[in-house]
Amino acid sequence: MRYGRGGVHLVPGQRVRLWPGDTYAKYARVEKVEAAGVTFRIIAVDAGEKVYVPGDLIRLPWSHINVRYIKS
Repeated sequence: MRYGRGGVHLVPGQRVRLWPGDTYAKYARVEKVEAAGVTFRIIAVDAGEKVYVPGDLIRLPWSHINVRYIKS
């Protein structure tokens, strides 16, 4: 299923960089897209990132989603 809000359109399997303005990059794969939000699996983080590690599964409401698309 595909949902979008505020110009953001995501589909399962898509790779993105979360919060592109943050100091430490966090890369994720879209796992599930719903009307209420999106579930991401963290696939890589920059050295120094203290909150997220590869493998983490996080669910974010649309209001907290800021991504940069990654071409695969």
